[in-house]
Amino acid sequence: MTLTRRAWLASGVLAAQQRADTEFEPAVEDPRYAEGTGPSVGIDEAHNNFHTVDGRYATFAKILRKDGFVVRKAGRSQDVLVIANALHNSNARNWNGDNPPAFTDSEVAGIEQWVAGGGGLLLIVDHQPFPGAASTLAKAFGAEFFNCYAVDPDRGRGAATFRKQDGSLRAHVVTEGVEHVMTFTGSAFKIAKGDPVLVFGPRAVGFVTDKPGREGRKRLEERSIAGWMHGAAIPHGKGRVYISGEAAMFSAQRTGAGAAPMGLNHPEARYNQRFLRRIAAWLAKAT
Repeated sequence: MTLTRRAWLASGVLAAQQRADTEFEPAVEDPRYAEGTGPSVGIDEAHNNFHTVDGRYATFAKILRKDGFVVRKAGRSQDVLVIANALHNSNARNWNGDNPPAFTDSEVAGIEQWVAGGGGLLLIVDHQPFPGAASTLAKAFGAEFFNCYAVDPDRGRGAATFRKQDGSLRAHVVTEGVEHVMTFTGSAFKIAKGDPVLVFGPRAVGFVTDKPGREGRKRLEERSIAGWMHGAAIPHGKGRVYISGEAAMFSAQRTGAGAAPMGLNHPEARYNQRFLRRIAAWLAKAT
């Protein structure tokens, strides 16, 4: 068994085994705004989202609220829109088969125009099948996803660490004061414009599987994703977009029979919280 094959198998977390870590309590010692006075952040829940404000992204919301942001379910108006792991209705309960876009053409056009007018979009797209669901929306901002599981054996097995020291974490406003970030298997994408933030190394590969998120799955395709993005910051008109190729890094979850920490509660992910806060501030134009 190759190293990349072992890494892929070790990193595949079944959806049913992921649950929010309700005991994790993040601390924000230097909030950007007084409580409840900052920009508004709306988290999408209208597209079968795997992560929601009161579910797997409860810690995400808690951190930004402690930073002074006003966080709620997405509505008609917000300064920053967060779309995390959207799915088409056909994939809401079954990830197998086709993974069509979760957004209508009119929705894509509306979000693109809103960002161009000055909005901030945090688009979070995890491993297969989520890239298929986000494909048309990402394309509106010059990003092309590979609907896969992305692994980089030089970053780690399962959980991957991107570091400034080796260039896999790039210098940008959103990475100021951030030495490394940890991700927990996700997807890969290319960008036509904007700034790379997390970049895959020369041995990174993407796998397409027959049963995403299920046991007993088989590889149908393997492709090099060397130099592809795992995170990128994209100016768009008067607005800004940050695309993340992984979702758990901004959550606090427990996974598997041993209830292993995954996300902000992982002891080696100590910079992830600052990274999230920097992204939110950049999208709200508050850095």
